Amino acid sequence: PQRASPQFVEALFDDFSDTFDSKLSALSYAVPSIIGETARALVSLRGGEPFSSAIDAGCGTGLVGPHLRPLVAGQLVGVDLSHKMLARAATLLAHGSTQPLYDKLLASDLLGLSLPALSDASTPFELLVAADVLVYFGDLGPLLAAFAGLSGSGATLVFSCELASATEA
Repeated sequence: PQRASPQFVEALFDDFSDTFDSKLSALSYAVPSIIGETARALVSLRGGEPFSSAIDAGCGTGLVGPHLRPLVAGQLVGVDLSHKMLARAATLLAHGSTQPLYDKLLASDLLGLSLPALSDASTPFELLVAADVLVYFGDLGPLLAAFAGLSGSGATLVFSCELASATEA
């Protein structure tokens, strides 16, 4: 299947941005905490060493960011198509701090990303997170190739996806 057009996704989430967090909260949306628990387990497997850098691909309003920030020693970058979702993410502060949660937020199509645009040091990311993003891409090959171009050897991709019933698929 083909991917959803970037214009469609941007418009959808720009329109949804004002009520996004409250609607997901009403649904007891657990993906951000599940992603956080998974990343925390990975840090434990690394002997407690935090990731040097991470990208939150399709970060939206930043729901996953608070779960990632304590696990990332360096740069945490958020990318999303929706400018309005990013504006909400830009208001988030790191826990107990006056510093922004994300070191950088970028409005971009995930397939058009490059390290120089994302990382101040053009250093590959150690952790790539895609929470409920894959559903917008039919063929995952181009997205995974884009992620490979942003990561180095030994990088980790943590993602979520929905389980569709036979009638939904």
